[in-house]
Amino acid sequence: MSDSRSIAVTVDDVATTIRIFSAADDPRAAAACAETIGEFPTHNPTQGFAVDPNNHFFCADPSLYATRWRAIASNALLRSPSAPMLHALGQQPAAVAFAYSYPEHKVPDDAPEPPGIIDTSATSRAETAPVLMELLAYLKAKRDEFHEARGPFEYIAFLAARPEWRGKGLGSQLLRFVTDNFFEGVQGTTGREVSR
Repeated sequence: MSDSRSIAVTVDDVATTIRIFSAADDPRAAAACAETIGEFPTHNPTQGFAVDPNNHFFCADPSLYATRWRAIASNALLRSPSAPMLHALGQQPAAVAFAYSYPEHKVPDDAPEPPGIIDTSATSRAETAPVLMELLAYLKAKRDEFHEARGPFEYIAFLAARPEWRGKGLGSQLLRFVTDNFFEGVQGTTGREVSR
């Protein structure tokens, strides 16, 4: 297993890096990744998952979509602080993936909630809670089924690019990087930077 790997790819004729790290390695950069999943309300109201067309089903107030997604992303980092799940392309980052090796870095089902978990109930439609629980149970069953049939895999929880970088293939490059590195056996080594 190699600690770094160079891949000859440029973005808009600029060389950049993909950094793989955990929230414990760099809390500030981890927070920036969670922001990419949500939005910057004063700068750009169409960032990341805040524009998901299904938001209205789980959250009644469109002004809370971004807050909800940032909380969901932040909670994922709080639950797995040491897992090298963050894949950040560029310094801002321009694009980010939250991906982890399943089941190696999966949080146990019976694990207690860590301190600091953000309560998302204020951004949730109470009447959709049973549907959400059913959806999460279905996804867990499918992950377990896939693991039993094929063995360990890289689970990608989030993949998003900042609006100013959309349409340039960053998400595709990041997805390819995550899957290629998993299949080649060079899963994210904490704190590693890879030239792109």
